[in-house]
Amino acid sequence: MLDFLNLKAKAEALQKNAKQAVEELEKVTVSERSADESVKVTLTGNGKMVEVKIDPSFCFPEKAEALAKNLTDTLIRAQARAAVLKKQALDEATGGMMGQMGGGLDGLL
Repeated sequence: MLDFLNLKAKAEALQKNAKQAVEELEKVTVSERSADESVKVTLTGNGKMVEVKIDPSFCFPEKAEALAKNLTDTLIRAQARAAVLKKQALDEATGGMMGQMGGGLDGLL
């Protein structure tokens, strides 16, 4: 019975640390720019969109297709950076245990 209680306490501590890491990631931002500098996207460390900036010279109708592509590509890169940041923070908070458990925190936090 003692081992079960110890395991439960460790699991609760991991969950608490992971939750704190996710909360801290809301305070961190990552930004990405398109290759031609026309679009800048900023997300929280959890991947929540904070801001999109568009260079005014790209707001003409004939540039709409290029703008849409730049925005999409830049958002994808920003989300990838935020995902790496989140994984690093959770690994640090849980001593790498979440990766060993499959990494699925969505239902825990």
